Amino acid sequence: IPSFSACQASHTTFTRVSVTAKQPKGVKTHYTVIMLSTSVIVSGYKPPRQERGRQAVAKIFDALIYLLSKHDNYYGSVTNQDIADEAGIKLSSLYQWFEKGKDTVIMVLAVELLAGDAEVYGPFFTNPKRTKEGIASFIRGLNQLTLDIYVERPGCYAVLHCPDVPKELIEFREVMRQQTIQVLAEVFKGFGFGPRRYLIATAINDIMYFMHQKFTRVVVVEPKRKKRRFEVQFDQEGQAEVEKALISYLRDAFESENLPYR
Repeated sequence: IPSFSACQASHTTFTRVSVTAKQPKGVKTHYTVIMLSTSVIVSGYKPPRQERGRQAVAKIFDALIYLLSKHDNYYGSVTNQDIADEAGIKLSSLYQWFEKGKDTVIMVLAVELLAGDAEVYGPFFTNPKRTKEGIASFIRGLNQLTLDIYVERPGCYAVLHCPDVPKELIEFREVMRQQTIQVLAEVFKGFGFGPRRYLIATAINDIMYFMHQKFTRVVVVEPKRKKRRFEVQFDQEGQAEVEKALISYLRDAFESENLPYR
């Protein structure tokens, strides 16, 4: 089981749970998510018990997403005071729920959002029809599903593509990357690929990630706090070119494996 400073991998599932664990300073509540085959524990988060506090935490998440989009997704340009001011709370309240301030905020936000992704991607990856529809259909479907997730939850794009995030989030993203590659490899196994499927899955996953990073961005279409709305913009022509290149790469992979292209 891979072990990290803030992350631990566990068994394969598509569910999420909450647990309470004892820390040296007392009892802390931890939020745990099982993403694909990964269980991630985020420490330093104390969920509010009252509705007023939960609303404030939601405003904190919203404030972070807004500030990231405002600063071209550069996490280092956002301060704890910026988040508190934008959320309309005191800085002390931010630390009351998030022990390390914005570093804990972005980790909990990532876990919250990407746990929802697991529930969406799970049925897509495990659908037996994927191999029957052909590899090109699968790639287009996977790309469109990812874009749909970004549109529905713009924060997913922010937490996945920030270049200067804390070490804990980098580790979490790497755990997710490795597990996604494993799931993709299983899909390619259904197409008849042998051990080389892991290299192919790695290439497809990483190219799609950088494609979205290059051709997609989150913008604010309504900046007012109570009516705030985000929009995901993407270069359709650029994405279409990369998608075409991916399918061409897979066609060559089928030929090199002496498999009929489908």
